[in-house]
Amino acid sequence: MNTLKETYTKNTYQYELVTRNAHAAIFRQMDGPRIVGYEVGYVKSDNGGTFAGVTIEPGERFWSNEDFGSIAWSIADETKAKELFTSLKPKA
Repeated sequence: MNTLKETYTKNTYQYELVTRNAHAAIFRQMDGPRIVGYEVGYVKSDNGGTFAGVTIEPGERFWSNEDFGSIAWSIADETKAKELFTSLKPKA
């Protein structure tokens, strides 16, 4: 199973993993050298599959834009992002 990567580029931003545990993560959102904010969310995973002839391995996934407000949140302040991260409990 593929695990969540430590860096991503998405929607013109770069994301760097700050910390994670078995069920959640914090990423620093960067616009070049400038910190834009932090994204906190539950780590998604799936069983992979074949879509339009392309095989995707099972693994963990970075949240999508549609996940915000339900399993992911954008936070401007690092301290508040870490508080939210700490409050996220494993989903039953």
